Amino acid sequence: MSMWQEVPDNAATATGSLDNGFKAQWEEYLTDVAMDRRHRFDLLSGAREVQLAELGLRSAAEGRRVYVPEIVVDQR
Repeated sequence: MSMWQEVPDNAATATGSLDNGFKAQWEEYLTDVAMDRRHRFDLLSGAREVQLAELGLRSAAEGRRVYVPEIVVDQR
């Protein structure tokens, strides 16, 4: 066993954790709500993220590039 090396624990970093991006953004949003601040991302930004994720899955499943249409909001 002397040839084995200890693997570092990636669960803890200088900040104490390795959060995923979605969790970090969610915590940022909740902090902004609690502090009564305007959040840097709006509903349209979230819709674009969901659209991109769905099209990414479709692109992978079909093995090709797919068109990413602009999301248009009807202001009626």
